[in-house]
Amino acid sequence: MELRKTITENGSLVRIASTAALAIIAVRSFVKGKRLRGLVAAGGAVAVGSTVSTLEPTELDVMSETEEPVTESTLDEGAMQCAICSDPIVPGQSRRPNENDKIVHEACLV
Repeated sequence: MELRKTITENGSLVRIASTAALAIIAVRSFVKGKRLRGLVAAGGAVAVGSTVSTLEPTELDVMSETEEPVTESTLDEGAMQCAICSDPIVPGQSRRPNENDKIVHEACLV
């Protein structure tokens, strides 16, 4: 999730920088008397700038600072669960089948 946020922030920064650069090119072109180049650059600045303002906010942007983030359940779909204590069995934890061929923690069998 952190990577998505970073990519989104970088994309916005690139769009803002592109808009500023195109606006500067447009102004300089108009000052030099090159109207066609100025119009093209201004149109590009407007097009790129409008995508910056219409980007949808991410979940993290919408969430206020007082809210706590919603965390995923400790049991993902397809995760193993102990048949005795109903706790999740995490990778690397010792486990084995019981007499009913159900997966359980090794500590729960004792």
